[in-house]
Amino acid sequence: MVKMLLLIFSTFTYQFCIAQKKLDSLLNELKKHSVEDTSRLNLQIDISYEYNNIHAGKGLAMADEAIALAQRLNNADNLLLLIAVKQ
Repeated sequence: MVKMLLLIFSTFTYQFCIAQKKLDSLLNELKKHSVEDTSRLNLQIDISYEYNNIHAGKGLAMADEAIALAQRLNNADNLLLLIAVKQ
């Protein structure tokens, strides 16, 4: 029983670390990319998804930023995707 709990805990910790590393990488890329274009929008969408696995509030905040950018870019496809994510 203890071994099973240790295995579950180890797996969860490993997955969390991988998700955090990916999120950190995406956030660094977003900082480098200040131009408001579809590349930035795609980064914001990816960050929103990754944050939802770790901190839902930050994921929703990033989705709001991405929605605003999608509206400025008139990017209807990603706008619909983001609205669906927030539901």
